[in-house]
Amino acid sequence: MWRFWITKGVSITGAMTAVAAGGSHTLAVAKDGGLWSWGSNLFGALEIGSTENQSQPVKIGTGYKRVAACGDRSVALKNDTSLWAWGANNLQQLGDASFGARLAPAQVAAGIRGVSAGQNSPWPCHKTVPCALGD
Repeated sequence: MWRFWITKGVSITGAMTAVAAGGSHTLAVAKDGGLWSWGSNLFGALEIGSTENQSQPVKIGTGYKRVAACGDRSVALKNDTSLWAWGANNLQQLGDASFGARLAPAQVAAGIRGVSAGQNSPWPCHKTVPCALGD
């Protein structure tokens, strides 16, 4: 079991199945599929509908199984194999054909088995690009 202590002694307890750290934000998936986020939110990487920073964990969704983050971007894989992305998107890094910060998740793929994100992706795009494995 993982336990995360956040500012002022707040913690998330219970079994966590996945954790990802971006440039200055963190995501965690609980055993029950709950997705939690906290940290810097300059470009909406926390998926709370604003750019307000969070020093304490905020539950932002359910039905998730994997997460990845890099810089000010986040991607998450749901139990139904759909892939969702949000955060900084100035060069279309999220894969949804939009420009600009995305404060709410956008579905970018379906039929996905795994996900990762990285600054130096092998894909012909700039900065962070979600990488997903389909069936």
